[in-house]
Amino acid sequence: MTALRQNSFYILGASPRDDRRRIVSLAEEKLLHVDETLCSKARDQLTNPRGRLEAEVSWLPGLSPRRAEELVKQLDTDSASVLAATGLPVLSKANLVSASLEKIGDAADGRELATVIAEFARLVNSFDADAIMRDINEDRLISGFAPVQRVELITNALATQKQHYLSVLRRLLDSRSTTSLVALLTAAVDETTNHGMAHAPELIDELVDLYEVQATEFFDREALNVTTLIAEIRSKASNGEDT
Repeated sequence: MTALRQNSFYILGASPRDDRRRIVSLAEEKLLHVDETLCSKARDQLTNPRGRLEAEVSWLPGLSPRRAEELVKQLDTDSASVLAATGLPVLSKANLVSASLEKIGDAADGRELATVIAEFARLVNSFDADAIMRDINEDRLISGFAPVQRVELITNALATQKQHYLSVLRRLLDSRSTTSLVALLTAAVDETTNHGMAHAPELIDELVDLYEVQATEFFDREALNVTTLIAEIRSKASNGEDT
């Protein structure tokens, strides 16, 4: 289950352009097939103007309901064509790429995957909070929900979404062997920085920082083990080679 399929809009089969009455009606219909608690949570989130912003940012803002439905279905059958799709709003494209990365197994080609991660990081770096707010408010105008008035609300929601992207990349890398992980991350860094000649996108920087912290903790533990072993060797060395 990708994050897109756990989104409240997907759970209810709703669109950001549906009004409150339509959302309540869809929730009642879904009770025949979906857990009641899940339906209630999705309905409550989408009918609360502030609560629904999280669902909007993690969905496909700026796309028509039909196009959004087509692309989510296409992820299951032909994710490569979704990755290659052009003319999509930046946030919607990023959410589709993220969902595609959630589905990629550890057998995926490392070099191609590094390129996808690099392009994904550049995409996330190009987010424009004002443009995203316009897309969301255009849908809200149709649905009758109050528009988002402050761009800071969009910025905060995007920060949460970026943490989700980071988790997706972390799980993807952790599913691979250490050698593959290092090679993949190095390739992504090389590609996004032009081999060290430019700054990396924020997402790549944060990903590297995560693994730097993890590696430092590992080396600190192993350094202590080495020190302990050396002390043990020194204490027993005088007893002869066999000891």
